[in-house]
Amino acid sequence: MKVLLNDGLEKEGLKLFQDAGIETDTQKRDQNKLIADVGQFDALIVRSATKVTKEVVEAGAKGKLKIIGRAGVGYDNIDVEAASENGIVVKSAPYGSTNAVAELTIGLMLSISRNTPQAHHSLKGGVWKKGKLKELSCHTRHWVFWAAEESGKDWQKLRAAALTWK
Repeated sequence: MKVLLNDGLEKEGLKLFQDAGIETDTQKRDQNKLIADVGQFDALIVRSATKVTKEVVEAGAKGKLKIIGRAGVGYDNIDVEAASENGIVVKSAPYGSTNAVAELTIGLMLSISRNTPQAHHSLKGGVWKKGKLKELSCHTRHWVFWAAEESGKDWQKLRAAALTWK
């Protein structure tokens, strides 16, 4: 089996393919080169940079392409209709970024509670408003959030861990 990872992959991911005996190609191809080469591969895995157009799908269908994988959320850069018409399966990995989203959420909430954006802006203007920028204590207030599927669950785990730090 031969897989084209057109938008690259971390070393740990490449090792998984190697351990399974799957040949990988991480050479980035532009649209024309992708159309010319995609038929040589059994699978195409992309992130958000590669646009898998109808032309790419049809070129792959003329060759060996059986599946298109989206390493990320959504199919906005893949012509799913063309893939379906050509018998090519399209899959995504929608939960791959849930930890990152949860971590970002906590970071932004802490930043807002400490007035960090406002302090940064005033400091860049040459003014330190130490007394005017009061923080919102995490211990005396309840944070309200809506658990948005998997990201919300991860957020809860990270929040629980953060609140136990001393």
